Amino acid sequence: MTTEGGSGRKESGEEAVRYRWVAEFLKGVDVLDVGCGHGNGSYFFTEHGARSVLGIDSDSKAIRYANRKYHRDNLRFELMDATKITLPPESFDAAVSLEVIEHLTNPLAMLRGIHSTLKPDGILVLSTPNKYHTETSYEDGKSCDPYHVKDYYPNELCDMLNDLFRINAIYGEFRVVADNERITYDRYVEHCTVPRRIRKLIPEHLKNAWLRRKGLPAIPEPHKDFQIEPLSAPEQLSGKYFVQLYVCEKQPNLRFFL
Repeated sequence: MTTEGGSGRKESGEEAVRYRWVAEFLKGVDVLDVGCGHGNGSYFFTEHGARSVLGIDSDSKAIRYANRKYHRDNLRFELMDATKITLPPESFDAAVSLEVIEHLTNPLAMLRGIHSTLKPDGILVLSTPNKYHTETSYEDGKSCDPYHVKDYYPNELCDMLNDLFRINAIYGEFRVVADNERITYDRYVEHCTVPRRIRKLIPEHLKNAWLRRKGLPAIPEPHKDFQIEPLSAPEQLSGKYFVQLYVCEKQPNLRFFL
């Protein structure tokens, strides 16, 4: 999700892992990407098997960038508030909401909108920070991220999802702290005397050749720093997992109308 600004950016390693993981659930189906930001995730999904993707976001700069940057016959973007989804009922097979719900003052409005747009057997793939992890950096009981309205403990998020969806699977994303190559590389970069603006101009194969001469490992691929693993219950989402992820199935439920 984009909170402000409109400049494009390459996704981080942790985001790249999530995109690859999510794409496996979207093959051959029509997808609504809620809070698509600059559109790189939506574009990735169309490249990796989704039949079509509509990305929506409330940031006009991000949507303008996405429309300029990403072009495929099965991909489009629209300016739309995640809490005011105005799309035909039962028009999508799947919805994706990655790192969005924590930014919203009315998260139930987003979930109701998604529920309406999904076909009867549609799925929702949702991720958000795990409060058991983020609360370790809280100041005065508040998130250090100024754009987060609320971080969720797994059980409270599950309670909210269960009003509209059946949770089919729970996952947690964590950093592979045993990745010595990344630690060694990061330490070398931190003390490198070559200015960053110059390093950015040097081709990666030359950087790796230099690292080998120094007896250091090659530049590690960012997505290998992170893993997503299945869990059997929300109680297993300890502080080890900085992101909690859910695969949910739409279910008819009238409680939210009462």
